[in-house]
Amino acid sequence: MKVLVLLIATAVALAAQVSPEASRFERLAALGKLWTYVKYMHPRATAVDWDQAIVRAIPRVNAAKTDQEFLDAAEAMLAELNDPATFVVGKQPARPVSPSPAAPSARRTEDGILVLTVESSPSRDAPAQLAKLLRFDNVQAAVIDLRESKLAPNSFPPSWPVTKAVSGPRRASRRHDGYAPPPERSGGSVGYSSSWDVGESPDVPASDRQVPAVFLVRSGSRLPWLALSLQNAGVAAIVSEDPIDDRVVGAAAPFPLPGGRSSFIRTMEILHADGTMGVAANRVLNVSGEPALDAAIELARAGRWEAPVRPQRSLPSAGYLEKRYADQLYPPTELRLVAGFRIWGVFHYFFPYKHLIGEDWDQVLLEMLPKLETAGGAREYHLTVAEMVARTNDSHCSVSSPELSDFFGYRGGVPVQIRWIEDQPVVTRVLNTAAAAGVAVGDVVLSVDGQPPAQRMEELGRYLAASTPQSKINRLMGLLLSGPPGSTVALTVRGAGGPREIKLTRSSESMMAASKQSDMTPYRLINERIGYINLMLIEVGQVGEMFDQFRDTAGIVMDMRGYPRGTAWSIAPRLSARESPVAAQFRRNIVQPSGSVSSQYYFEQRLPPTTGWRYQGETVMLIDERAISQSEHSGLFYKTANGTVFVGSATAGANGDVTSCWVPGGISINFSGHDVRWADGKQLQRVGLTPDIPVKPTIAGIRAGRDEVLEKAIEYLSRSPGKPE
Repeated sequence: MKVLVLLIATAVALAAQVSPEASRFERLAALGKLWTYVKYMHPRATAVDWDQAIVRAIPRVNAAKTDQEFLDAAEAMLAELNDPATFVVGKQPARPVSPSPAAPSARRTEDGILVLTVESSPSRDAPAQLAKLLRFDNVQAAVIDLRESKLAPNSFPPSWPVTKAVSGPRRASRRHDGYAPPPERSGGSVGYSSSWDVGESPDVPASDRQVPAVFLVRSGSRLPWLALSLQNAGVAAIVSEDPIDDRVVGAAAPFPLPGGRSSFIRTMEILHADGTMGVAANRVLNVSGEPALDAAIELARAGRWEAPVRPQRSLPSAGYLEKRYADQLYPPTELRLVAGFRIWGVFHYFFPYKHLIGEDWDQVLLEMLPKLETAGGAREYHLTVAEMVARTNDSHCSVSSPELSDFFGYRGGVPVQIRWIEDQPVVTRVLNTAAAAGVAVGDVVLSVDGQPPAQRMEELGRYLAASTPQSKINRLMGLLLSGPPGSTVALTVRGAGGPREIKLTRSSESMMAASKQSDMTPYRLINERIGYINLMLIEVGQVGEMFDQFRDTAGIVMDMRGYPRGTAWSIAPRLSARESPVAAQFRRNIVQPSGSVSSQYYFEQRLPPTTGWRYQGETVMLIDERAISQSEHSGLFYKTANGTVFVGSATAGANGDVTSCWVPGGISINFSGHDVRWADGKQLQRVGLTPDIPVKPTIAGIRAGRDEVLEKAIEYLSRSPGKPE
């Protein structure tokens, strides 16, 4: 029993030692999330060095022992925006709250001043109650007392007696339509952009009389938009007990913080026709209670007041360009943490497949922050970035930097190609027989520099994002033998006989040769009934003559075991008996503070029209793990066009039009910017195109020089027309 008690006490003591560190990283994660929200939502974040704001805040958060000390650090970071509408709740003076909000009430002074008192929170019947009280017969002026009101700005009736129609200020907030890549990486979809979403203010229509108004508020009140419209026209004055800012019109939104606390972050700018911004009172009274109301009544009675003084300010850039810090391959600790926050934020807000990641993205951030903090040098830091990105499980994600190129051996390839066949790495192509002397097609790789391939694959795999197991294997096969140009790799291979030792020299020439096709014929006749298209080679300008050559064939084999050249938009319409059917669904994230933070823009993509004659024969498409992105999208087109039969094995499962971002250290990250689905909305990402006729190469077939997938396609097309078994 004593031993058990001692063990329990030891465990409790160890937990107590770990807990402060866990709390520290939880606070860092909370700071990073706050910083990210401000970066994309706050209208002035692009006008300051927001990276340096969090760099200065991180040491304070590291030193924080309590939630209050964390809040102090967060408040100091937000203060760099120099914006009173952005603050941590609890850091502002508290206002007494009415114990039981009363219904709106109205009275009239003897000389015809309507005094409307609003002491209510938002409610469904508030507009009707207010409309009933706002009767202007025999009224000379009106005072609207909103000091105790939390009434939603849109709950106030939108009209007012004015002899000339009045237009109010406009609301401007940031809108991100997908993640816009940096200018030097632009390309792909034309849909990605950051802009200002500027909404027009509804007009106050003209009537047969005009009633001056005074809106009485204090900090913490809610002011209807109508008040700003009337103020701009000189019909109304806004007076306040104390200084007010844009919070009175709901220009800030709450953002949660640890310990059940929250902050308010500005999400909107108020634009006036004269070029000024924001809310300003015509007069600050510096008194409260009944004296303030008396002063407002006197001002309404006089009908004259000074003009508000608002700052002249222009909108900064709506987009946030990420600083590369390319000259700091091993950035200081704070910037390494910023890399984690950037990655978390980009994928949290903009990654359309976040729901398919398969794990808790917040937890990934918590796991990676300690690794980023303790990374001991440029190589370890860059690999940690790659490891975090790999957790997105998107084969479109590639992490690029000179450090990573050296680690993965991107610059040096060997004069052979290998694929994963029958659960083993197998040589499928010899690029240079002289440089690869002793190696034969069909050889199984047993070891790489003395390591079993599985061990090397495990070491590399943690840094590679992949949508599917077959895609991960394909990426690993491309890197298994790579290394610095000029270096050698020692292999143990086994062919038809026993194992043998081989040494190969890596070179940039071999790396380039691997990307070239072994058969450079873009299309040909297999026999008089069957045509063959190499979709990795055929160009758009060759599509017409290809169809002419295949006019009398009964079927076409389309080889998509690689990456095409944009020909699906020309080929698919000529296979379809229907005019412009829907071929795919697209969704991209819309990130903006109004409404939900992240919604999606949806559109359907149709096959384009064609003036060419339509091919009537059957088509099959050869697929395997090497088909990714545009390859898979082409498959959507061909299946839509005429039910093209897929022969082979599942594709990579990554389609979505790549965009990119930077993190400190000059590290570039690509990722899918669109969620692309089948025409009926069925999932493609992390699934891929699946074969109607499954068939995979075998080691025996490779050694015999056979293309078993192509053979199966020819066999299918050679039979009488019908569906695959």
